[in-house]
Amino acid sequence: MTQAPKVLLIFAAIAIAAPINLSTWKYRKKISLTPGDAVAVVKLDQEIYAAIGSRYYKMRVYRDNEEVPYLFGSADRVLHDRVLSNEQLFDESIVPDVGLQFTVHRHYVGAHNQIAIFTDLKNFRNRVRIETSQDGVHWSVARNDGAIFNFSQDGREFSSTSVEYPVSRRPFLRVTIFGWMKNGSVTGAAVDHKEEQHEVFEVYAKATPRISEDSSTRACSHY
Repeated sequence: MTQAPKVLLIFAAIAIAAPINLSTWKYRKKISLTPGDAVAVVKLDQEIYAAIGSRYYKMRVYRDNEEVPYLFGSADRVLHDRVLSNEQLFDESIVPDVGLQFTVHRHYVGAHNQIAIFTDLKNFRNRVRIETSQDGVHWSVARNDGAIFNFSQDGREFSSTSVEYPVSRRPFLRVTIFGWMKNGSVTGAAVDHKEEQHEVFEVYAKATPRISEDSSTRACSHY
C-alpha cells in the first residue's frame, strides 16, 4: 500500500510577510519550477512527506529569496467540515503600524479551531494572528503565523482566507491582520471546528504469500 502524493499549488510572489530566518528550520529542500510560470503544481516526494507530516501549516516556500503563497492539498487527506457558524464582528479598528483588528464573541458553546475571513479585496498576502480569551479581557496567542491570500489574474482566482489554530473552547477570538490599514476590509467571519479523519490509502497490489518447504533440501520458498 502507498499514499497518494501530496501536492503544492504555488503562486507568483505578491504581497509577502516579514522575512524569516531559514537557518533555524530543520529541513529544507529545493523544488523545480518552470521559469516565468505564475502558477505551478508540484508533487511532494516521500522525503518531503516524511519531513512535514501533517504539520503542513509550518511549511514555507521561497523563490528568489522571497516567500511566495501556496495551497497545500492531498488526494488521501479526508477532511470533514461542520456547518460554518457566521459570527458578528466587534471592535473593528486599525492598530497603528500593525494592521486591522477585530473581535468575535461566540455565543455557541463548543470546540473551534478555524476561522474563515471574508473580504472583497484581491491580490494580497498577509500574516494573521489569532488570540483567544475566556472573558474578553485577558488574551492568549493561539497562532501568530497564520496567513491569508488571494491571487487573481487573467480571469483566474485562487484564494485561501481561512486560518487554523489549536482547538479551543474559549468564547472570544481576536484576529489581527497585519498590513491591512482600512476599516471595512473584512466583510464577515465564520468560526468552525475542522476535524481531520484518518488518511485513506490506495491499494496498488494485493497478494497473499504462501510458503512451501522442500523436505529433501530443507529449503523454504514463498510466492
